Amino acid sequence: MNSKAVSIVLEYVLLMSILSIFVFFISSTLNYQLEEVQTAKVIDNQFSDVASEISSQLVDIFSISPKNGYVRAKIYMPDKIGDYDYKA
Repeated sequence: MNSKAVSIVLEYVLLMSILSIFVFFISSTLNYQLEEVQTAKVIDNQFSDVASEISSQLVDIFSISPKNGYVRAKIYMPDKIGDYDYKA
């Protein structure tokens, strides 16, 4: 019996199993990090959109307000952005 052939097959099986475990852990970690980066970008864009909308509503209110009177208006703001509660 040729013992060299058995060691090559055993080496191949061990190497492939170690590499497959390594690739599995790398892909699961990379997937989580990519999701977090995308979520952070979306939440940042939503905060920017809400801030722009509030500022444009305030500018509109100030532009139509009379000099010696007052204006009562409701400004819409979402309750949550992502999982973050905020108050302004």
